[in-house]
Amino acid sequence: MLGTFAVITNRNNRIATEKIKEIVINNNNESSCHVVESENYYIARNEKGRFCNDQVLYSDVHVCISLEGVILNSKQLFKKYEVDNMTQLFLSCVNNNNLKMLLSELRGSFCGIVVAGERTYIFSDQFATKQFFYAHVGNSLIVSSEVNAIVDYFRIEDFNYSVDEIGIYSLLSYAFMYQDHTLVKEIKRLREGELLQYEGDKIYKDSYYRIHQEEVRIKLDDAIERIDELFTEAVKLQINKNNEYCYDNAIPLSAGMDCRMTAFVANKIADVPILNFSYSEYGQEDCVTPGLMARKLGNKWLFKSLDNGLDMLNIQESIDIADGLIYYLWPAQLNDFLRYVNTNNWGIVHTGVIGDVVLGCWHNKKDGPYSLGDGAVSSKLIPKLAEYLTETEKNAPSYEIGMFQNRAINGACMGYSTTFRRYCIDMSPFMNVDFFDFCLSLPFKYRKDHYIYYEWVKKKYPDAAKFKHNGITINGEHYINIKGNRVRIAAIKDLVLRELKRTQRDLLKVDYGMNPQEAWINTNAELRKTMDRFFNENKHSLSKWPEIYEDACHLYNNGNAIEKSMAISAVGSVGRLI
Repeated sequence: MLGTFAVITNRNNRIATEKIKEIVINNNNESSCHVVESENYYIARNEKGRFCNDQVLYSDVHVCISLEGVILNSKQLFKKYEVDNMTQLFLSCVNNNNLKMLLSELRGSFCGIVVAGERTYIFSDQFATKQFFYAHVGNSLIVSSEVNAIVDYFRIEDFNYSVDEIGIYSLLSYAFMYQDHTLVKEIKRLREGELLQYEGDKIYKDSYYRIHQEEVRIKLDDAIERIDELFTEAVKLQINKNNEYCYDNAIPLSAGMDCRMTAFVANKIADVPILNFSYSEYGQEDCVTPGLMARKLGNKWLFKSLDNGLDMLNIQESIDIADGLIYYLWPAQLNDFLRYVNTNNWGIVHTGVIGDVVLGCWHNKKDGPYSLGDGAVSSKLIPKLAEYLTETEKNAPSYEIGMFQNRAINGACMGYSTTFRRYCIDMSPFMNVDFFDFCLSLPFKYRKDHYIYYEWVKKKYPDAAKFKHNGITINGEHYINIKGNRVRIAAIKDLVLRELKRTQRDLLKVDYGMNPQEAWINTNAELRKTMDRFFNENKHSLSKWPEIYEDACHLYNNGNAIEKSMAISAVGSVGRLI
């Protein structure tokens, strides 16, 4: 187990610490596992030994504090609150009942626990990028960085638990969990900006941050200037934190815009060359364009080919990494790269996760409600998922907020972090809350069609604009309107060529791009055999639920490559729980 594991009970119960040690210590190198305990709580943390001064594990007769992660603005907060370290900062705010305010001021990726008298608080960062799970059973609150660690505790304590049909259908539809669900009914995920209070064997939910949209009036040029100021500051915070600990800076690159902008902005801040890395099918845009950009930036560049889908053979290991939260292809590709790289001196990896929908938007759709299935990878089993959800659970405050909560946070962010957390920490400057909030306040007409995104890049980083965005030219000042979408005239040729490629792919049943999974399965006989064998050997894990069993089998036998991978993930993940 990596991260935090804790059991907090009310004052009438004692904790069987020896049983907990079977999970926390026996599965780890004991020397790297740190523990604070009393009659009513046991909190253990096992980390990779990075960013030590940003961590807290403290207890006295009045309070216990556990903080895990990275606080980018720690020095600024120390100065504001006139303290010398993170422990003093939290003690000051807890003793003055200012925990909620402090959490709203923190910038970074973090989660934590505070036990103060009869009350216990658990929290994660504004976007829950530092995953945290909890279960309320047996007059105790169990908290962990991993779902399976809580399941192990259930087994040791002989607690009853049950597989969540919502979680299974989420994995078979979205390829990730829906809302706060996991594959276990008794275990929930702490959501973005959530502050959970446990007192008197009851749980109370509160929030110190919520994703919100309130458009403001602002001139385009002023908006571009503010975007550049906030994004530069977000990147600087991350690089400065690495510099504080003398860690190396690494930034992934693709043919997209988001990592590119992280790299170009970082290049003007860092005083030494940065390591860029990429992985994709050889010869595709995600192979060629990153190499050219890294050369332009004067950076180091590592590339790993995904040819033949060999990473897809690592099924069981990838399912273990995924922890039942995402389908196995996400960790399969990233882990198959990281395992070959010396990451011992990596601190924060600066990504560009969800930048296209922070500075851009979701499918150019402004208004209207979020509907169950929006953002799902496959819609075939959405009606089955709907049968298990309440009407409230099917909705979100708006379409965009629903997409951020599910597709962005539960999908894209979790898709990276479940793997990166085994090696280092990943953070996206696009998810700096100050930058994020400002972008969502921009007039929709600016965000639509990536308009302000491209204008920012062209005005402030013209070298970055010289490289196509996934094969599409972004330079050019003249636009035309096509079916309600603003299209640059200079990009029309690229768009036509892309549509021709798509037509060829559909007619000839060939696949292109960074991850042509369909082509890999069709051409790699060993991959087909391995996937078939794993599914058939593990599908019995769903036999307790005949309808779900039939749905998973049908999806695997008749679905596309991604649907097959989702079905494999479901049977493999549930198999680990029963």
